[in-house]
Amino acid sequence: MVVRHAVHGGYGDITPQTPEGRIITYLLVISGVGLVAFLTSLLIAAFAEKMDELREHRVYVEVEKCEGLIVVCGYGRMGQVVVQKLEEDGARFVIIDRDRDRVDLAKKRGFLAILGDASSNEILVRLGIRDQVGTVLCLTGDDVLNVYITLTARYLNPTLNIISRAAKPESARKLEQAGANYVIQPFEMVGLTVAEYVGQPVAFEAVYGMAGGDKYTRVEAVMAAEGSVLAGAHIGDIRFDDIRLILLGVIGVPHDSRENRPGYSLRSRFFYFNPPADFRLHAGDILVVFGHEYSIAHFKELADKGRLNLLRKRA
Repeated sequence: MVVRHAVHGGYGDITPQTPEGRIITYLLVISGVGLVAFLTSLLIAAFAEKMDELREHRVYVEVEKCEGLIVVCGYGRMGQVVVQKLEEDGARFVIIDRDRDRVDLAKKRGFLAILGDASSNEILVRLGIRDQVGTVLCLTGDDVLNVYITLTARYLNPTLNIISRAAKPESARKLEQAGANYVIQPFEMVGLTVAEYVGQPVAFEAVYGMAGGDKYTRVEAVMAAEGSVLAGAHIGDIRFDDIRLILLGVIGVPHDSRENRPGYSLRSRFFYFNPPADFRLHAGDILVVFGHEYSIAHFKELADKGRLNLLRKRA
């Protein structure tokens, strides 16, 4: 086969003159462009991977500066709510999630986040689980994964504070056995709250306030100190409605008067959800109240000053 060509212009361009020559030229052009595109994609992929490594390294460098770090495992709906509250409180935390979209969302919001498995020994050790981390929050929607995270974290640090979410009631016991200090069952708590407070405008006003992002509506712990007006009082004595507060429950140690009271085990203490009016408070008990921050501050002031008008007169 003979390929004729002609030279045009002053640049020495060679133009094929036969169909066969043109086909060969087209194939050379296409293969050349394809080769360049392939090599370019390899370079971009390698560069992107290197950038991910650099970003991840930056997260670990930032974490090294933190003491009492909180590790948030899972950035789903619950994790996002918890992280928002942690940010408002000025806490130092880092997020671990296996979902790239969630990690990208966390980074977009300016949070330290790592793409990976939170049950991995390597990741937890690099985060300083043995000396820098104070609390691990297992907030993934997978109970099995939460159990693995709890087991790994407890093995690496026996003194660590671990709080875990349990979607199923049967998982709560497994998480406690795995080493979780506290187990939260959100669906059960929401159901109990709705059942107990249905028809109470103040309760739903506070709930909607918090759900709507009202930063002034919050949950607070109030201690019944030794010698205060709260110690020895009954729940029915305290005018929560008058000061627009909701009592979610009481955290305390078991007493004879509470022997038959249903409660959720918190290691050495119990959480008594929405206790009845005849429930008696003891020194050291913690009242978990829910409402506007001004109402909470007013309640604390009344309790601290021993104001008698805090309590209703008993018949």
